[in-house]
Amino acid sequence: MTARTHPFHTHDVIVLVGGAALVALGLVVQSATGAATAFTALERDGLSVRYPQSAAWFPPSGDGDPAIISSAQCSANPRAACAGQPTARIAVRVYDDTMGLGQAQSGKDHDAEYGSRAKRVIAAEAPRRIAGVDWTCTRFTYVPPGARSESVAIECSLVQRKKLYVVTLAGPEAYVAALEPDVIDHLAVK
Repeated sequence: MTARTHPFHTHDVIVLVGGAALVALGLVVQSATGAATAFTALERDGLSVRYPQSAAWFPPSGDGDPAIISSAQCSANPRAACAGQPTARIAVRVYDDTMGLGQAQSGKDHDAEYGSRAKRVIAAEAPRRIAGVDWTCTRFTYVPPGARSESVAIECSLVQRKKLYVVTLAGPEAYVAALEPDVIDHLAVK
């Protein structure tokens, strides 16, 4: 038998095409059946903050400030490997603003949290209408402790009912962009 007439060589193209078709079909079916992310909410002093309800997101513990909702995920893809990459987190702070001192304390806490790690402001403070209320939101980047790459943060604040509410969503840029519509755009003070 010559190389051209060997059964392996006459069927390999058919096998390769069939295998590629099965892989393509699997990818289409997997993306079409991707389950929508379920969300739960943290309720604190009248503020409601949504976050993904999954084993990769850890609910805040205790009643202290700030309430940190941390994640083991660095991507909207739950299968992504996150070794050495920053993961997403949501920080919720509520200040008593009876005498108008909440903004000053918030600034001190922000400096303590990000301080010299705040690299650059992407979008300066600007009003953002969320659930019929004007929040003040800032977008900036920083390098988390121990990380080698920048994270993006969106920090939104609102003074209402003698309280200052501050919510910060931070993490890898693409993941924050994917989470923003479901977290920041659903902030509510009841």
